[in-house]
Amino acid sequence: MLKSTFSSPILLILESLKIQKDSDLIEKLILQIEDWHYFFTLAHAHGVFPLVYKSLKNHGTLIPQNILIQMKKNNMMIVKQNMLMTSELLKIMKLLEEYNINAISFKGPLLSQLAYKDITFRQYSDLDILVDEEYIFTTTKLLTEKGYTHTHSIKLLKNKTFLQVSNDFSLFTTNNIHIELHWKLFREKIGLHKKFSDYFRTKTSVSIHGKEINSLSIELLLVYLCLHGSKHAWERIEWINDIAMLIHNNKIIWKNVLETAQIMNVETSLYLGLNLANDVCKIDMPKELLKKINSLYINNLKEDVYNFINQDLVLHQNHSTYKQIKAFQGKLLNSNSKKIKHFIFHYISLTQNDFLAFPLPSSLRWVLYIIKPFRIIYKTVLTKNLN
Repeated sequence: MLKSTFSSPILLILESLKIQKDSDLIEKLILQIEDWHYFFTLAHAHGVFPLVYKSLKNHGTLIPQNILIQMKKNNMMIVKQNMLMTSELLKIMKLLEEYNINAISFKGPLLSQLAYKDITFRQYSDLDILVDEEYIFTTTKLLTEKGYTHTHSIKLLKNKTFLQVSNDFSLFTTNNIHIELHWKLFREKIGLHKKFSDYFRTKTSVSIHGKEINSLSIELLLVYLCLHGSKHAWERIEWINDIAMLIHNNKIIWKNVLETAQIMNVETSLYLGLNLANDVCKIDMPKELLKKINSLYINNLKEDVYNFINQDLVLHQNHSTYKQIKAFQGKLLNSNSKKIKHFIFHYISLTQNDFLAFPLPSSLRWVLYIIKPFRIIYKTVLTKNLN
């Protein structure tokens, strides 16, 4: 770790996540915390509050009692919410199974169980479920009939343009649990055009409360997490720790990981994710891979990530933050050809927002391409005026 880079609150969070903790260092860092409410907020924003609390409660005599009590209450709220969401996931997966709809769950409780062997050790705010595009409308209609609500009409799921430019559709329970139904994992610019049947064929099975739940293969999930973290400039420490613990608690077939990343053309994101995770928890990986993740280019990207973390980027979501993240995404494209492709994809390809602004029939899709440049110009001018 670049310890000289981080503030005491960030260092305490990172040290709390280590498998082999340095108790003396943790106690020293605890004594350096001046604003416990800020630390409380920071740990929660980084998505690692349960793990931090689990570590710090062992040093409770050094923490103000009112803060320790509040941390305990907050942790119990997270545990309760996680239990509710896990119960909801089991209910949905059972329902889909009864109707012969194959489904794969990923992130949320599944990732918590896979990476931490406990559904309460992660913070998660929604349930991600992948189904075959062929059955996305049927699945959504079924859940709607069972009482789930949605903000957009399910008729969108019969529009070929919407299915092409979008990845997911949101549903909500009566107690406001958010479910994201996905019909594809990656946007079209990613070079992994797999069918749902391919994901299902290589799936793994995870036991939660005695129920076997389908999830992505460990190797594909690992690449997915590295890509997701890089997309968001690793602003949440949780995303780094998830990768570290997923590797620590599971057997990884590294050959499959590397082949998947090469096909998708996302080796840089993979190497960066592994480099960051290796700082949190030393990873057992092939020597050749260890050399790749420690290249000068990857280490320079890592320094950017650490600067973002130390700047509390996760607490300051504004236009400046957006610009920093976009600049970082550009650095991940370490060749001119990749940057050109990214530019073309970003400014020419249609997005879900383009479609929702003008939800035209599939036969009029061409109109959206004409409208898009004007939407970009309008958004750019509006952003400058607001600043």
